[in-house]
Amino acid sequence: MLLVMLRRRFRERRLISLFERLISSYETGAGIGLPMGALTSQLLGNFYLDPVDHLIVDRVRPFGYVRYLDDLFVWHHDRRALIEIRGRVAVFLGLLGLKIKNGGQVNRSAEGLPMLGFVVYPNRTRLDRDARVRLRRKCRALERAYRIEARELQRRSEALFAWAGQADDAAWRRAWLDLRNFGETLEDTARDARRKLQEPALELPVGLPQQEAPA
Repeated sequence: MLLVMLRRRFRERRLISLFERLISSYETGAGIGLPMGALTSQLLGNFYLDPVDHLIVDRVRPFGYVRYLDDLFVWHHDRRALIEIRGRVAVFLGLLGLKIKNGGQVNRSAEGLPMLGFVVYPNRTRLDRDARVRLRRKCRALERAYRIEARELQRRSEALFAWAGQADDAAWRRAWLDLRNFGETLEDTARDARRKLQEPALELPVGLPQQEAPA
């Protein structure tokens, strides 16, 4: 079905041939499946669902609409209108060989919108539960891997929390990290690193290039 849509939009045979090679490079069954690891997957996904965007924006015209790849979010002040919109979208998706996962959900904005590891509320954004678990797991893995390289531990931890910092969870991050113990951990690793560098067996002779030093 995707190839049919591409052939309607594009006429150049070499381009269509390239699309055919990309799309047929992976399948889960006869004519089913897409190479999701390819860089074209996001582009083709947006192309495939473009008619759905036009249906919702041009015909349904809800209060608000957002789509991220195959995640669709519709806002309306009337619950009954939302249920009707969901039905129309489900029928349209059926024409594209698709269906709404779990029938779709109708909920209040105050309950939060889960998206990309966050839960978005009208007045704040929080990390969702799974994202918090992954963050703690990654931090513990870093602490185990970089017991001596304190600077590397700090640098990589900052990169992790730069992502988490997009959420309004500063109090939770401070409570979990326990900044005092975290600082002591960094100081302990730095002190161990200095002690090891001061050991005679690790000192290099003056003037000998490091590349020529014995392992």
